[in-house]
Amino acid sequence: MADEKEVLQSEEVLQDTEGAGGAEFWNQYKTPILVVAGILALAVGYFAWTSMNAGKNETAENAAYNAVYYWEKDSLKKALEGDGASAGLTSVADEYGSTEVGNQAKYMAGIALLKQGKTDEGIKMLESFSKGDNLVSAAAYIALAFANEDLGKQAEAAALFEKAASTTTEKDDQLRPFVLKHAGEAYEAAGNKAKALEVYKSIKEKYPLSSEAASIDKYIGRAE
Repeated sequence: MADEKEVLQSEEVLQDTEGAGGAEFWNQYKTPILVVAGILALAVGYFAWTSMNAGKNETAENAAYNAVYYWEKDSLKKALEGDGASAGLTSVADEYGSTEVGNQAKYMAGIALLKQGKTDEGIKMLESFSKGDNLVSAAAYIALAFANEDLGKQAEAAALFEKAASTTTEKDDQLRPFVLKHAGEAYEAAGNKAKALEVYKSIKEKYPLSSEAASIDKYIGRAE
């Protein structure tokens, strides 16, 4: 689905330039997020634009057009609040949240808020995003998981990582062990070694050829 140029653009979307809090958050989690940037962030843009071009939500499409442009350019303030002449993602999400485009605006607004360091607001927005069994939803769960980790809510983060893994399909085997390993580490941090062990063993059994499986015995031994 993606060519090299699009993957590079998707990586740029994930790099924050506004707000010390956002910079700190994304500097901490940039590496694991960029591992799946070509899959997840690109899927977001593709899915959103597919919805916009479907002709089902013409009014919402027109309202969101400039906001999506600013979001892709990482101009977070304008993306969220608008530029004075056109609406921002938050108003599109509020006014058209029941439409497909409005729902995608919730995702984009949530990511933008997290990147600004507004963790609680970002979580609330991402939780309002209606999710399904697709990579965009997996991206939302992963972002929510990292945000909960940032708040010290390790058990919640672990469950969200597992949800992200279950949201993907069998063809996304590269993504599943990645998020499951993070789930195991979050369960360990929450003091639930039994659950962490279960997750680690599932990586070894189901994804033996993954890069995560190569070192998983160390994690299994630590959780036993």
